[in-house]
Amino acid sequence: VRMYSSPARRPNFFSQLVENIKQDMTKNKEMKENLKKFREEANKLEQSDALKKARQKFEVVESEASKGSEVLKEKFGTIKDKVQEAIEEASKSDIAKKAGM
Repeated sequence: VRMYSSPARRPNFFSQLVENIKQDMTKNKEMKENLKKFREEANKLEQSDALKKARQKFEVVESEASKGSEVLKEKFGTIKDKVQEAIEEASKSDIAKKAGM
């Protein structure tokens, strides 16, 4: 009696295994289709006019910011040079005063 009951379980196990594999394959196909749709939507968004305009504005702002920082660097460089010149002049006049005394 036991031998007859054991073989009855195996086909159920294998049939369930086959069924699980079929379900996984179906899910895999669905996932591939969903991924394809997602990529298509992402490409549409990528090509949208609003996004293009936003990118252009960002690039303009970025270039303006870099220009502003360059101007700022130049101004600081000029100020630094003038301060150094003033310090040198002050030290020369102190040295000249001390040498003359």
